[in-house]
Parts: sequence; C-alpha cells; structure tokens
Amino acid sequence: MFEYWLALVLFLVTGMTTTYFICRRGLRDLTTKQRNQIILLVFVSGPMFSAIDRGNLSLILTAICIAGVFQLREEKLFVSAILFGIAGAIKGYPCLFLLIFLRRREWKPLLAGSLAFVMSMNLPLMFYEKGYLKNLKEMISQFAGSSTTAHAIKIRAYNNSLLAFFDTCRTSVGGRFSDFFLFLENHYSICGIVLMSILLLFAVSKYSSDLQSLLLITVVVCVIPQTVGYYVLLLYFVPLLFLWADAERMSLSTKLILVALAIIMIPKGFPIWLPANIWTPAAATYTSLLNPLCGIVIAVTCMSDVIRQRSSLISKEKL
Repeated sequence: MFEYWLALVLFLVTGMTTTYFICRRGLRDLTTKQRNQIILLVFVSGPMFSAIDRGNLSLILTAICIAGVFQLREEKLFVSAILFGIAGAIKGYPCLFLLIFLRRREWKPLLAGSLAFVMSMNLPLMFYEKGYLKNLKEMISQFAGSSTTAHAIKIRAYNNSLLAFFDTCRTSVGGRFSDFFLFLENHYSICGIVLMSILLLFAVSKYSSDLQSLLLITVVVCVIPQTVGYYVLLLYFVPLLFLWADAERMSLSTKLILVALAIIMIPKGFPIWLPANIWTPAAATYTSLLNPLCGIVIAVTCMSDVIRQRSSLISKEKL
C-alpha cells in the first residue's frame, strides 16, 4: 500500500512539475502576469483534475506534446518531431501530431519523428518476457479490443466522444431525428473513419496554418475514438499553448474556438434531464453532449477558415 501511494505521489509531482517548467519556458516571451495566468488555467482545468484524480499517464503525455509544440513554434523541427514520436509511442494517438510536418512539407523532421515513434514503441517489446513477436501481437490485440460500441454507451456519462454525442441526441431528441442518430450510431465505424479522413485532409492542406492543423488533429484525437476519457482533453492545451505563446490580436473565429475550448475545460458531469430518478454511468450528461459538440464546432470553424484562405489565395493568383 505504501509503495503504491509513494509511486502515485512521485508520478504526480514529477508530471505537474515538468508541465509547469515546460509551460514557463515556452511562454517566456509573455509578461510574468500573462504567463502565470495561462499556467494557472492549465492546472485548474477539468481535464487536469481528472488526470490527477486517476494518476493518468495523460499528464506526462500532454507535457511531452506541449514541449513538442513549443519546439515547433521555435522552429526546432527535429526536436519537436522526436518529442511527438515519443509521445505517440507511449499512447498511440499523439503520433498524429507528426502530420503537422506533412502539412509543412518538412520531410526530414517527419522521417525523424516517425523513426522515433517506431523505435520507442518496439524496443521495449524486445526486453519483456515471451519475446518480441508475442508481445507485439498482445499489444495489437489489446489496442484493437480496447473499446466497443456497447462499452462506450455504457459509460456515456463519462464519455467525451462523438459516439456518446450521437447516443445522447438519440435518447434526448426523439422522433425522426432519433432514427437518424441511431443510424449514425450503428454505422459509427464508417462515420468515424470518414469524418477523421476529412479532418486530417484539412489538417495537412497547404492552405491551413499551423494552429488550424494542430486544432484539427486534436479534435480527431479527442472526439473520434469510441471512448474518450476527460483526461484526454488535456491535449487541447497543445494548440492552445501554441496560440498563447505569442500575444497576437485574435480573429473572430479564433475567439469562437476559445469559447468552445473554455466550455470543454469546465466539468459538466451532471444529467441533462433534471431531476434525474437514478443516475447511472449510462446517463446522458452535459459531458456527453457539449464536449463532442464543441469539438465539432472547433473543427467546422477551422475548416471554414481553411476554405476561405484557399479561395483568397486562388483569387490573388488569378489577379
């Protein structure tokens, strides 16, 4: 028992201290007041409390990704790519941040990050018992069976995914719309793949900015999987801190994105329909409704900006 609590305390102290100093260094161009306010927002956010409460690995994962995005802002592309690759080896989905280098057409950093991902993921498997191939098969099988539609709906109250949003709408709206959301729910694998493909295509478009690309990738990570814990939403701070590292004048669309992110960061784990007779993990909550919806708002806003930027550049080229 003592060893468990000691390990938990050491993990939390290390993770939070690392995150603090990474943020402090990355935001050094801001005033002390601005820097402290932003760091405070990171530590008092709902996803941070969720990560601390569960001692979740997302705390370390987010710290590595934040370090990577600060290196990206400083144009230290190889360091940034390697950090994203290592983060991807720890959890899988952060390797999608490597697509930022595909958008930039920076092939060498992309290769370096990909190699870091492959090596960091595979090397430990060689030192475990049973041998490399058996360990690799077990890892793949665990990843493939990590979540099912039934499980995602069973824990809907805690689920921040688009699937939970569809199920919440199905049980809340009624009528013909209920059948529509049931259809989306039953065909979620196809729907998720199509939506993910669209978002990632926009993310790697040459007409998108680094911020838009990072936001779209983060939405894919935090919305599309069948089951998304609240602590995973810490990754929204990756594009946020990229934005805040330089105090610039913000556009209307950026302000809309910030409002959506502010809603996401506030805990909302209470039932939509009050008074609720019996609260269960499958209850429809504002978590299962608003967090995925805000993610879609962010994605649509970014895609609209990319389309507008593309049209503007094409018009200028014609002139």
